[in-house]
Formats: sequence, C-alpha cells, structure tokens
Amino acid sequence: MSKALDRTAFRDFKSLDCLDRMVITGNIPEMQHHDAMRAYCKRHKINEFKIPNWASPIRDRLDAHFHDLAVANGAAEVGWSNKISRKDDFVKGLLAENFRYGIIAVIKSMEGCRTFYRAQAKTVKGSPFYLRSSKCVHYYLYINDKYLGLCQIRIQTYAPFTIQIIMNGHRI
Repeated sequence: MSKALDRTAFRDFKSLDCLDRMVITGNIPEMQHHDAMRAYCKRHKINEFKIPNWASPIRDRLDAHFHDLAVANGAAEVGWSNKISRKDDFVKGLLAENFRYGIIAVIKSMEGCRTFYRAQAKTVKGSPFYLRSSKCVHYYLYINDKYLGLCQIRIQTYAPFTIQIIMNGHRI
C-alpha cells in the first residue's frame, strides 16, 4: 500500500487551516421520491391533478418572504435573466462597492430543475408521479459571513423544493 493511501498517515491530522467549499443539498423528506409524493398528497388532501395550483401559493409566499428579507436588510433584490455572467461574480461586485457582512443580495431566477409531475391518465398503475426536467423559479440568498465567507442558499419553488447551501469557506 502506498503512503498516500495509508490511513495511518492521517493519525496526526488535527485540524484544517481553513474551510474549503462545502455544499449541502436536500429537499423535503416527504417528497423525496414518487411514492412519497403520492402519500404526501393523500395525507394532506391535495388533488394530485392540481399540483401546479397547490405549489403556486407556496411560491408566492416565498416571493413575499424574500422580498421582505431584502428590504429589511438593505440587500440588493435582483431578477436574474443574464445567462452570460455568473451570480457569484455579480455579488462579489456588490461587495467590492460596499463591503459588509450579512445579507448581500436576493436573486430570483428561472432555471432548469427536476420537478414532480403527475401522469394525466387516471388509470396509471403504481405511482402516477414522476420526476422530469423542467424549469421553475429559484431564489438565491447571498450572505457574507465573517468566518465562512460568501455563502449561498438556493431554494427551488416547486416540488420537491430542493434546497442547496454553499459555504465558500474563504474570505473574499
């Protein structure tokens, strides 16, 4: 076994000098797969054929919440449609103009994602739900933390409501 693969070589390893990029991804546990989504709909008496109608008020509440969050913290609120530049670069530009800690920006963007849809046939065997590639609104919350650096929280506004948290681990 080579020294690089030898686990005993790491026994004196105590701590990291700095964090590197960390990514945490998840979604609502009750909606992780098609059978769970169907059970969720039955438990909460949601009409399986009207999932878009059910998700619309949730998206509207998220929209209002993120708007209030941006206003309360003096953060930039941006509707993103620019496919050429990166959101991270835009936020770093905001920080270059006015460096501060806390919430820096709230960005709303229509992006590709995996969402649940229901087969329209009423005589489907098994679960009628399936995941497919689609587009929906995503919200990005950018936070500049003193220790973690620039952090990003990304929330999908349609089932299964995937959430992704990215911590840079480096100061800008």
